[in-house]
Amino acid sequence: MGKFVFKNQALDEYVEKQLQIVVEEIKKEISDLYSIIIIGGFGRGEGAVQIVDGEPQLVNDFDLYIITEKQHPDHFLTELGVRCAKLIGKGGLQHPEGFEKEYTFDEFFHVDVHNLTKKSLPTLPPTTRYFEMPRSVTVLYGEDVRSLFPKLTAEQIPYPEALRLLMNRMMLLIMSMQEEFLQQKKLPTRDEANIIKYYVAKGYLTICEALLIHIKQFDGGYLKRLEVFREHYEEFKDIRKEIPDLLEKVEKFTLYKVQPDPRRFDALKVWKECRKDMGIVFSYCLSFFIGKELSLNWVENYTLLEKELPQKYFSPYAAYLLAKKHLNISPLRSLVSKGGQVYMSWKYFSALKDRQGKASLSYFHFTDPGVLILALCPLVLFSISDEGVVNKEMILKGWKHLERLFPLPHVEQLTWETFKTEWLKAYRTYYLMKFV
Repeated sequence: MGKFVFKNQALDEYVEKQLQIVVEEIKKEISDLYSIIIIGGFGRGEGAVQIVDGEPQLVNDFDLYIITEKQHPDHFLTELGVRCAKLIGKGGLQHPEGFEKEYTFDEFFHVDVHNLTKKSLPTLPPTTRYFEMPRSVTVLYGEDVRSLFPKLTAEQIPYPEALRLLMNRMMLLIMSMQEEFLQQKKLPTRDEANIIKYYVAKGYLTICEALLIHIKQFDGGYLKRLEVFREHYEEFKDIRKEIPDLLEKVEKFTLYKVQPDPRRFDALKVWKECRKDMGIVFSYCLSFFIGKELSLNWVENYTLLEKELPQKYFSPYAAYLLAKKHLNISPLRSLVSKGGQVYMSWKYFSALKDRQGKASLSYFHFTDPGVLILALCPLVLFSISDEGVVNKEMILKGWKHLERLFPLPHVEQLTWETFKTEWLKAYRTYYLMKFV
């Protein structure tokens, strides 16, 4: 295991040089800086670098946290990240931000800069990201603040984390696919095909993560999670019936993620398989979470998601925060859950107003719009067949519900590409708020 890249000293040194440039720019711009840390694959020594035409090509992003005395605004962090990306010869775009453009790895490699204040570290919520912070990040500059993060255990990770991770990876599958690819009217470019394969790999890693959360065995690092998944694989009896080769796929794509070689897979084939498998695992996890048997009828499932997910989604996080103050009682959990949703809704409404120039109060809800936007994800993903045939019932249902969350254009004939695009715009509005 290298410092940034798996078992490749030359690529490790290459990544370190790029990061040095980024660190110097951040140090120059932030006066109250305590620390810079890198998380994700590069933070764990499992960063993705692929060789294209004999040259190293960074994949996806540098995911950085700056630890400061005061909180810096989102727009400043975004501008700083773009500037850092351009200094290392990249475009700085995030894929959810510029998904309308043709994908290229150089244009869409970005430096994602998040900000936490030093005093906030011990009180952070129980997410998988903060679970990993003390265990598998690399300090690039300044104080080693890892000991200040909460010492979360696998048992403390709320079950909604599994659903959130799965829906976010479904979003990547949606974003990377085009109707014309499935209909065989158009071939993806090399970079478009390669990002499909990369997102498929992330999909199988997330299936592994979600199932480990399900049995309270989540751990840090791709390879470590694979090891734990192997140990507990026999426990997933129902899943193994539906996906007999799941362990083989998780093994294959974990190794691909840490040492990407796009030549090994056919993009459309693995995308279709991953979509099917993610649907099975998501339905399994959702059934457990809401305590009701579900089929793979995504119109019916969305009705349940919309009705039951928002309050249940926030309750475990509220319980964790209240338990630290010995106040974990049902009325307070409900109050904190509802308050958190109203806050998220106001943030989204403000972001919508900033991006659109105006926003009707009809887009302000007393439930978190982010959960409702994510809940539409399976409808978008499964409303087109492997051959590119569109399910009109599903996209009409999804469009109707999306109208309540995002200003939609008038369209004479609704296509999957239009539904996908407008849903991704709503997702983008929420995603760019940098909550964590």
